[in-house]
Amino acid sequence: MGKRKQSKSVQVVLLAGGILFACASLYLLVGGIWNYVRQFDQKDWKMTTATVINVNRRSSGHRHRSYNSYDIYYQYEAGGNIYTDAIYGLNAGRAVGDTFDIKYDPEAPQDSTQYLEPTLGIAVSGFFGFVIFGAIGLRLIQSSFSKRKKAGFRSRKKTARTAMDENGT
Repeated sequence: MGKRKQSKSVQVVLLAGGILFACASLYLLVGGIWNYVRQFDQKDWKMTTATVINVNRRSSGHRHRSYNSYDIYYQYEAGGNIYTDAIYGLNAGRAVGDTFDIKYDPEAPQDSTQYLEPTLGIAVSGFFGFVIFGAIGLRLIQSSFSKRKKAGFRSRKKTARTAMDENGT
């Protein structure tokens, strides 16, 4: 008996899934590096104090477990003008009137960030996402090109070989 190929539709699905995972892995890697470089480019931005002006709590989850995230809206002064910005999806809320440090771009004071120093964490997480998603994508792509054997072929072959060994031939 011969080998049987995977159906074309299974091969196409595996290949498409593999390509999707490979693209996602590249997206995570490039995104992590890009965010780190962007944070590094913000080293020369000026620091100031921001004041929380509004907090929006969002809840999500299921019956057994809910998750809250907070959108923090803040204002700050730069060059004699007042600017507003927001931080979306924080795990911990803040109270209206709370203050915290931010940095803003002196050439475009409307641009601000909560990250005071570059953090490698986002680049590292992008790298690990690249490794994990890339491995899954590679395995799916490899699987799309592999040939499957018919079920039972291997067991019949082993049975015949075992019978020959027992007979001494």
